[in-house]
Amino acid sequence: MDFPKIEALAEELLKNHKLHAPPIDVFSLAEQIGISIDQGPMGDNVSGAIHFEGENQAAVALNTTESQQRQRFTLAHEIGHFLMHRDRDLYIDSHDMLFRRLEVPANAKERDANVFAAALLMPKTLLEAEGKVSAQDDVARLAKKYKVSVPAMSYRLLNLGLVDLLF
Repeated sequence: MDFPKIEALAEELLKNHKLHAPPIDVFSLAEQIGISIDQGPMGDNVSGAIHFEGENQAAVALNTTESQQRQRFTLAHEIGHFLMHRDRDLYIDSHDMLFRRLEVPANAKERDANVFAAALLMPKTLLEAEGKVSAQDDVARLAKKYKVSVPAMSYRLLNLGLVDLLF
């Protein structure tokens, strides 16, 4: 799937569920669309997994040994699989696959789920309304506001052209 279509899918989901302000309540959203969530320790390298339990239902497992920001990104990533990837029953996402830069994706489906997660947690329209970012402090402030990591916010702003490469 191409990036503009993924971006539009995330924006449509946010609009349909009246989520117009940060931080996006991704846990409530998941439950509203038919995803149950189980949280617990999953080992050092597993961030999360999704198991499809029917046409409109799935169960997501989240690793509670990871930070709240990573759990939110993992859940958003799994929602992406739920909406875009019904070709197999189970996706297990390792820490290495989930948090790679887009230039070196594990595979196209993982890349697409990462793009979806970024678009869902850090909506383009909301970030554009924040204005251009000109300092590292601004990135950290936005990361805190959107409840994502500073690297995730940095990549999102850079990909949207809302931050200069060098401050």
